[in-house]
Amino acid sequence: MRQPSLSQFTWVRPTEPATIGTVGRVNVPPDLRFTPIPAIPAIVFGPAGWEVEAYEPMAEPLLFSEFGRLARSPTAEAMARFAGEWGPLTETREGMMVAGERRYYDAEPLSLWKQEVKAFGEAYKLWALLSASARESSDLRSIEPLLSNPRLEAGLLEEIGEPRSRAELSRAGWLLFDEHVNHHLVRLRVGPRLFFNVATGHPALRLSPTSLIGAIWLQLAQAADRKFKALQCPRCGDWFPRNPKSRGHRDTYCSTKCRVAIDRRRRKARALASAGKTPAAIARTLRTDVRTLREWMRPR
Repeated sequence: MRQPSLSQFTWVRPTEPATIGTVGRVNVPPDLRFTPIPAIPAIVFGPAGWEVEAYEPMAEPLLFSEFGRLARSPTAEAMARFAGEWGPLTETREGMMVAGERRYYDAEPLSLWKQEVKAFGEAYKLWALLSASARESSDLRSIEPLLSNPRLEAGLLEEIGEPRSRAELSRAGWLLFDEHVNHHLVRLRVGPRLFFNVATGHPALRLSPTSLIGAIWLQLAQAADRKFKALQCPRCGDWFPRNPKSRGHRDTYCSTKCRVAIDRRRRKARALASAGKTPAAIARTLRTDVRTLREWMRPR
């Protein structure tokens, strides 16, 4: 689902998949001789002049969710797939050489990706738990481990005291979320900028990022501001934002892959039930519990 972007922010992504490589940073002295520095693992986009296509990250409203879910399984391969689809995280990248070659490559250190995925994953999980717990029937105890944060204990608890009630626990969580997100928005230079609005013929003030990772943090902030609700996929356990325009069961799962997998197991469960198997026996066969099985068997 794409939507018009009001940030006037464009980014580039490769036309070919990104890869994992061992590269060395390159210093280019006045004599133009390559001086490699010890090699490091990196996500490699391509040699100098690699082919790119431009796009608007803010027009991809679920981009932040895709990046946030990397934290659940932060493998180099998963990060490379994301990089190949959406491009590099930062606007400044160092010249690098792939081991065994003397060509200039555009790449980002894998350590940078791991650091950014970890920081964003913490904020994304906190947002998901808090927004999911906004429903009266939800349990807020799941956010308590996330509140044992040094920043919260040192500063915010002095303001609000030890959270005890549901409302206090929710407030503490949102205060921590706000502080965390604001820190990264400032770090990544996300801020207000004036753009000429062709439709109105006047300047318009918009929040705009300067990098892909900045756009991802801005999307998370917008999700909180617009009161998006998070759902947890019953198959894989990933959190994902509920589409406000979505209706029906398609919004129950994080992806088509998970929905199709559950539909397949649902059909098998119904076939076993028709063959006279008991719910307990079906649950054992499908390696699930009876409560989940009953949800599958409920008429839709």
